[in-house]
Amino acid sequence: MLPCLLQLEKGQSIKDALWQSVELRFRPILMTSIAVVAGALPQVFDPSVTKASMGGVIIGGMMASVIFTFTLIPLVFYFVESGRNFLSSLKS
Repeated sequence: MLPCLLQLEKGQSIKDALWQSVELRFRPILMTSIAVVAGALPQVFDPSVTKASMGGVIIGGMMASVIFTFTLIPLVFYFVESGRNFLSSLKS
């Protein structure tokens, strides 16, 4: 998502760039995550304790990574860019 943000036009506002990058990357990231979760579901329902716990960790990790990708990364990028713009306005 960050390479998409960094390649956007320089004249855009930070919020517009964030929304555009989220719209561009939402579907591919979500589809990949759903495929991984669907592939790990048989492991969760396996009677073996080792495989079931590994499947649960895979599913939980993918869900957490999707949430972080679409919330934490844009928020951090927004605050860093806003801080950078604020500091550059103080210098001039």
